[in-house]
Amino acid sequence: MHSVVEAMNLDNFIVRKHRKAVETYAKRDRWQTLADDDIAVLSGSLSGLPSPDEDDEFSRRFDLLILNLQIAILQNGSSQETYKNKLISIAGDLESKSTIPAVAKQLELILEMQTALWWDDVTLPILEEARIRLRGLIRFIDPDQAKEDVYTNFEDEIGEYGTAVAIVNTDPNLKDYRIRVQRFIRDHRDHITIRRLRNNEPVSKKDIVALENILFSEEGPIPKAEYKKIFGESPLGVLVRSTVGLDRKAAKEAFAEFLAEAPIHPDQITFLDEVIEYLVKNGVMEPKVMFDSPFTNINDQGLLGVFGEDKSKKIIELVLNINDNANIA
Repeated sequence: MHSVVEAMNLDNFIVRKHRKAVETYAKRDRWQTLADDDIAVLSGSLSGLPSPDEDDEFSRRFDLLILNLQIAILQNGSSQETYKNKLISIAGDLESKSTIPAVAKQLELILEMQTALWWDDVTLPILEEARIRLRGLIRFIDPDQAKEDVYTNFEDEIGEYGTAVAIVNTDPNLKDYRIRVQRFIRDHRDHITIRRLRNNEPVSKKDIVALENILFSEEGPIPKAEYKKIFGESPLGVLVRSTVGLDRKAAKEAFAEFLAEAPIHPDQITFLDEVIEYLVKNGVMEPKVMFDSPFTNINDQGLLGVFGEDKSKKIIELVLNINDNANIA
């Protein structure tokens, strides 16, 4: 505990009240022989004082969010729904970071937390396990994804006491088919059609139908009618590719011939690396993306400024070919 006392900030107004004791026990030799009076001061006055640590502030806020939800559950508080929605939002933000290995390791939990089924069966120990597994990942969420505080000004009204509140209210109409479909695709990534799409291999209509037969079956994650409501006419192959991404080796091979045609300078190599990373993460790519950030970091005209007109057309053609391999309706 000596190192804890030694690190205490005397400028902190809480610590400052115990300045004399802190300065006394910050000295190493004072700990050689501790009498009963010393132990009483350490346990009664100093042990509860704030001390610096290396814990991440966002992790602590996540701890507090989980704690508040647990308390709301125990008290049957109406704030449960608010805390639950905040956690679902955090899980959604983390899902977008699934290319980070630490996040990918917890992806199954992250996806489940966005479904009604997980919340139907949630308990305090389940929430505690989620806190432990996810608290270290909160720092990966982009700051611009944080929600702005909303301030209101109204008077509280005292209502009738004793209104029954369900533990973790859930919307009975919440059927998160989108999450179920994405999880189905990840769980079946070894299916021949999904494997071909990930490897940028051509697939046929027959391949897509075989996958649809499993997806829309009675045991599947979603009825066909619900799928169309959510995803519209978007081809299943595009959804699969955007969920599992494009294999890195396949992405590099798609540009191998272009790279072999003529030497290119470092900025162009860096630009193509960015394109490959995008495809690995997102599976498909709209050509217009290459004219926006981060592709404008090298040249403010993006693709055209880095490669010129002729080579830009060739790269767009290669990207469209990659997209077409997934665009089987």
